[in-house]
Amino acid sequence: MRFELAENERKVLREIQRQNNKRDYVKATVLLMLDLGETPPKIAGFLGIDDGTVYRHLENFQKGGLDKFLGSNYLGYWGKLSSFQIVELRKQLKEQLYESCHQICDWVEKRFLVKYTAEGMCDLLHRIGFVYKKTKQIPMKVDALAQAEFIGQFEQLQAEKEADEVHYFIDAVHPTLNSVRELRVD
Repeated sequence: MRFELAENERKVLREIQRQNNKRDYVKATVLLMLDLGETPPKIAGFLGIDDGTVYRHLENFQKGGLDKFLGSNYLGYWGKLSSFQIVELRKQLKEQLYESCHQICDWVEKRFLVKYTAEGMCDLLHRIGFVYKKTKQIPMKVDALAQAEFIGQFEQLQAEKEADEVHYFIDAVHPTLNSVRELRVD
């Protein structure tokens, strides 16, 4: 089989080989090696592809020329939601805090009737620019007037107490907090 490229096609293919795109590199190298007179089985062995792929690249080049051969018709998977639904989801996520992907999955299912797994939702959220940050507890907004009233009552209570009287403060903590012992086997 005799295959020959035009000089300008060789230049374009050599330039493509210098770029960092493996798929295009293989396609360009197949044509350049055929141009040098190599056989499809040898090319397949050098590039780690099967013979059928070499023949398919050659056929695609012969059918459509260099422009169609190098063009990419691949349209990536955009997920289950339309772009309008993603815009609405982004708006919802900015307005309301969710603690887990499961909660977001529930909202999406109720709103759009589209079911996601937690892992799938996590991937979608990363793709649209959201990241997971563990929620932190922050103190509630205090009522300054009620706080001042409590301080006044406490100071009055302290002033009126007897010498041997003691005031205790308790914190509503679960009684088993930090009380579990580790069992070590040495």
